[in-house]
Amino acid sequence: MYSSLVIDHLRSQVTKQTASRTSVVCLYADYRDWNNQTLVHILGCFVYQLLASDDLPHIPDQAIEKLKEVKRQNTRVELGDILAILKLLLEQLDGTFFCIDALDELEPQTRRRLIDILTSKQQLGTKNTLLFFTGRPHMRSEVQSYFEISEDQVVYIIANADDIRQYVSHKLAEDKRANPEAMNGVLESEILTTLVKQSQGMYVAPPKSGYPKSEYATVNLGSNIINSGCFEDIN
Repeated sequence: MYSSLVIDHLRSQVTKQTASRTSVVCLYADYRDWNNQTLVHILGCFVYQLLASDDLPHIPDQAIEKLKEVKRQNTRVELGDILAILKLLLEQLDGTFFCIDALDELEPQTRRRLIDILTSKQQLGTKNTLLFFTGRPHMRSEVQSYFEISEDQVVYIIANADDIRQYVSHKLAEDKRANPEAMNGVLESEILTTLVKQSQGMYVAPPKSGYPKSEYATVNLGSNIINSGCFEDIN
C-alpha cells in the first residue's frame, strides 16, 4: 500500500512538470512468481508501461520497427531486443522513475542483473534515471554496493509499532476464532513481539557519487511514513 502511495505521489509530481518529459514505471515483485518475473519479462513490463503512457513525445520509428521485427520472428524475445527498445524509448524522455516494490522478492540473480542494468548509462543510454526500491532491511547492503553512500546520508525511519501491533493482534484474533486450539497466550505473545520487532527499519539514501542523477530509497514493510521529500525535485 505504501509503495502505491509513493508511486501515486511521483506521478502527480510528474504531471505538474510541464517543462520536462518524465515518466514513472513500476514493478511489484513476488517471490511466488519467479518463473514469470524474469529479466526479459520485467524489462518488457517497463517497455509496455512507457508505450501505454502519454509521457513519450513520440514513439521512434526504430522502436516500432524493432517491435515489428520481434513479432515477425514469433520466437522467444531476447534480452538484447528488449534492451534496445527500452533504450530508444528512454532517449525520448528527460527522466524516468523506476519503482520496484519488494526488491528482495526477486530471484537473486535476476535482481542483481536488473540493478546492473538500471544503474548503467551504457546499457540504458541515459543517466537520467531515478530509482525507488522497497525491501526488507537486509537489502540495504546489496543496494549500497551499487552506490557510494556515507552513513550520514542515510535517514532511518522507525515503523509505528502501535499500528503494527494492533493489526497483528486483529489477525491473530481472527485465527483464534476460526481455530481456538491453534495457539495459546504464550505463542500469541511471541508471534506479536517477533513481528513488531522485525517490522522496524526504513532508510532513505541518495547516492553521493558514481551515478549522479540516480536516487533510491528502501522502506521496510509496515513503515507509516511515505513522503521523504527525496523525489519532489526531478530536474
